[in-house]
Amino acid sequence: MGSAGGPGLWRMGTWAALALILALTPAAAAHAADPETAGDNVKLLLSGTISPRCAFLEDDIELRIGADNSASIDLAFTCNLADAAPVTIAIQSARGAMQDREGERTIGYSLRWTAQGADRVANAAQTAKGRPMQVDVPAGGAGTIGRARLTVQSDGEPMAAAAGEYFDEIIITVSP
Repeated sequence: MGSAGGPGLWRMGTWAALALILALTPAAAAHAADPETAGDNVKLLLSGTISPRCAFLEDDIELRIGADNSASIDLAFTCNLADAAPVTIAIQSARGAMQDREGERTIGYSLRWTAQGADRVANAAQTAKGRPMQVDVPAGGAGTIGRARLTVQSDGEPMAAAAGEYFDEIIITVSP
């Protein structure tokens, strides 16, 4: 048996309060007062928003610098924009240079971004620590694929650096 303040009484009190609120609303009162005027259908207005968004068509890629001290890659992106509009591509180095595993030795490099009329060059160190190189490029409407080329060129002569593996992570973001 439940007590006077038990869950059964609470549930009953909640339903009674809900019935009272519904009975006091103008629409409910009108329908309850005259069932003849109540319609046999109801219209719902369905609406929503699709936020503008862009995405690269490639997954993460490993890019290796070759014998000519450079590497290039072609990237494709698409946006769901209703009309052709510029999009921003931000390019940033995570470390500011290629570094060995211990982070003691570095090889500097520059980034060159060429995309649909935009051509920008920046040193990797300039793009590190929250200062990405930003390029505004035109993008077509929804479904249009934009193309861009990123070229990485090492600074100086890497052969003068100590032997070992050097790496950095380049983060590229496309946004409307």
